[in-house]
Amino acid sequence: MSRRSAAQRLGYICRSCFQKRSISTSTSLRDGIPVSPESQRVLLPPAPPSEHRVFKLSSSRKLISIQGRDAADFLHGITTNIVPNSKNVEGLYSAFLTAQGRVLYDVFIYPTNHSRHSLLTNGSDDPAFLIDVGAELAPELLKHIRRYKLRSKFVVKAVDDFDVWSVPNSFRLGEDESIDHPSNLRIGCVDPRAPGMGRRVVLPVDVSSTEGLVTAPDDEITYKLKRYLLGVPETPGEIVSGSGLPQESNIDYMSGISFHKGCYVGQELTIRTRHTGVVRKRILPVQLYTSSEPLKNTTPLYDPVFGATLPEILTGGNIARVNKKARSAGKFFGNVGNIGLALCRLEIMTATSLGGEGQSFDPEVDEFKVDLGEGAGEGEMVKVRAFVPEWHTTGAVTNEVL
Repeated sequence: MSRRSAAQRLGYICRSCFQKRSISTSTSLRDGIPVSPESQRVLLPPAPPSEHRVFKLSSSRKLISIQGRDAADFLHGITTNIVPNSKNVEGLYSAFLTAQGRVLYDVFIYPTNHSRHSLLTNGSDDPAFLIDVGAELAPELLKHIRRYKLRSKFVVKAVDDFDVWSVPNSFRLGEDESIDHPSNLRIGCVDPRAPGMGRRVVLPVDVSSTEGLVTAPDDEITYKLKRYLLGVPETPGEIVSGSGLPQESNIDYMSGISFHKGCYVGQELTIRTRHTGVVRKRILPVQLYTSSEPLKNTTPLYDPVFGATLPEILTGGNIARVNKKARSAGKFFGNVGNIGLALCRLEIMTATSLGGEGQSFDPEVDEFKVDLGEGAGEGEMVKVRAFVPEWHTTGAVTNEVL
């Protein structure tokens, strides 16, 4: 079995119209991937993550602090969502776009003025926020903010004293009167991207296990599996920075866009796409398989034993019909075992009907394969089946207050 590549680079009807939407591992794990399928299984989560599991995301997520009298207005004019009042407790999910409406960074924005922690108050009442962004893109986002800053009055910098955690909705820190105790931070928000994503919490790097936050060595890859099973993409791995469209990346369904706010960078194409009504491609969860028969399950099923036997799969690899010549059906972005994410043409790979167009997909007949590249053995084939998550059509996201 070849070593897996760790490269992670690379419509649907809008909600209103619908109602009338490689084993990919962290760098630290990738460098030690064994070639034996038996030993490689150790790197795969043994089972889908429990809804009660806590994840520490310090390797994949970084924080940027922005504070000053113009901070809120600046963020409001450069991101896709309505920036919360700086005195609010609850943060939100949003995105930075290019002027042409392509996604640069998907982020969480957390107000911090309410926090009692000495490292965040800075003795000032000016609006202050933390931006939670993919670790690889944090330096680029800093440059992006400084490029648009002009004469706005605020200070922006990277923050290394805090970590991002994903916790269950039911999780609560113990109460403590100490000003710097984690329970007095209350920085974060419910993760609105999909039901079951839990909550995001920002805590000091030295938070102890006595707070009930038990981590595991496979936190990052298991959290990625959780995202993949729910169909939740992120930059830069699945939402390709600088080229992905917000609606194709599901940011509209993941509560990351407000269609009722004023102008912001990249708004024109985003609004136009919404009003045309049809998005023909979406990032969807997919299941990989090699059997001669089409899959019968209606939701992706994780199988770590089978997943460990899969050959290397190119990130950005083309998805095409099996035994049929036709245009590309999608692009493959990455996988954890036999579960992955792909940008799929909906009318080809799913039973979705777009704007009255005839449906061409038949789950009993149609099968698709992913390009394995030039190194693939003769006759070697990995098939892929796309699934439309229920929350795409129901909008069943949570709004629980932190």
